[in-house]
Order: sequence, then C-alpha cells, then structure tokens
Amino acid sequence: MELSMTDLNNWDVALDDMVRRLDEIERRENELKNELKAVTEQKATERGNILAHLQEAGVPSQDHELATLSVKRGSMSVQVAAPDALPPKYTRTKVEPDKKKISDALKEGLSVLGASFERGPDSIAIKWRKDNG
Repeated sequence: MELSMTDLNNWDVALDDMVRRLDEIERRENELKNELKAVTEQKATERGNILAHLQEAGVPSQDHELATLSVKRGSMSVQVAAPDALPPKYTRTKVEPDKKKISDALKEGLSVLGASFERGPDSIAIKWRKDNG
C-alpha cells in the first residue's frame, strides 16, 4: 500500500513533531541530570559541614526543630591486602556462564544445554546533528 501525498505530508509532519519533542525531552533530561548532580554534591557538603561542626564542639547528638542530629561512628570493614594468601575456608568462588564461549559454540551449530540465542527488541538509533545544541 502506497501513501498518498497528503498521507506522506502528514507522516512527515508527525515524525518532525515527534523528533522535536524527543530532542526537547533529552535536553531537559540532561539539564535535570546536571542539576541532580549539583544538588547531590551540595547535600554531601552540608552533611559534612554538620558532622564537622558537631565533632569540633564535641557534641555527639543535638536536637533541632527539623531533626535529631547524631554523630555515627564509622562501621568496621575488613581490608584484605593479599587475597591469594587467604586460607580456602575464607574465600569463595563465583561460577558464572562464559557467554563468549557459549556464543561461539552456538554459532558453530553445537547444542549447549540450558542456552540459546534470543534476539532483543528492536530499537531506534538517533544521531543528533552537532549544530543541534
């Protein structure tokens, strides 16, 4: 079935509208990501300032109208300087599929129990023009 000129014009207009909306959405998304990063950094800075303020004053806990502030001691964590020197009872082995080897075997026509190829869903590739902002 071929599209008439009217249908083609409507199709072009609809596609143009969708691409322009997507462009605006992606620009807004990038703005929001940058804003979130900045706000997250501000939050971490203020938390650090409050911690330093309480520690400098030697105050372990302080009531405030908005919150109760408490200095929490850092948690202990295990530091392993030489993992290869650890006795086996203190290690574990992670078993995971070697997808490259499985793929190669399937491409060669071999049967691999519990594995098969599956095609993912189609997607759209968009390469924005550099002069697009």
